[in-house]
Amino acid sequence: GGPSLGARATAPYAYALGPYSAGIATLAATEDAFLVAPKDSPEVDVFEATTGKRIATLRSPAGPLRRLAASHDGTLIAAIATDDHSVVLWHALTPQPVLVAKPQQKISVVMPLSSRNAVALADERGAVTLLDAQTGALLKGFPTAKMLDGLINFESDNGDKITDLEASHSERYLALVAGGGVVILTDLDEARPPEGALFTNAVVQDAAFAPDDSALVAAGVGGMSL
Repeated sequence: GGPSLGARATAPYAYALGPYSAGIATLAATEDAFLVAPKDSPEVDVFEATTGKRIATLRSPAGPLRRLAASHDGTLIAAIATDDHSVVLWHALTPQPVLVAKPQQKISVVMPLSSRNAVALADERGAVTLLDAQTGALLKGFPTAKMLDGLINFESDNGDKITDLEASHSERYLALVAGGGVVILTDLDEARPPEGALFTNAVVQDAAFAPDDSALVAAGVGGMSL
């Protein structure tokens, strides 16, 4: 349910988005669109992927944004506010948000899950929680932070150690990416805690699942791991 972002882009394209004279704070993409949050702005511009045409502007009542993410089908868009770390959630192409949640902990990354009508959050220590996308109520928590204790120096001044949170295309699995080459996989359909972590020799910054959930690619400064 809910609006979508249009037909899937099927051909190469090249165009400029903007201009953004003050810079870009964060951006994201779906199969159909590019999302851009200008620096120091409470808005998100939505551009059609095939044409580069701006098709919507989303507005954040929580002020400027520092992180954007979209569900794979493009029907849910989430962002983290810069000032108070609120989580803002929109239905695609709907200017006003459907949810503004204010978790007690500082949120590092966010991932909307449209098939579950939920949004996944990870705080700066790596604890993952699932919130209802309509009410903001807690649906489930996962003890990933305990798995990271001793593996990551969270007291470092080098910025957030949690760098990415990605969902598989089926939205059954989450991959939590932490600095130093640690990727923790969580099965959202299982009640038990996640069983282990993946390690690479590179500083991992991003991860992505194969369309059939059969593989996970982690990428960072030192290259990619499969």
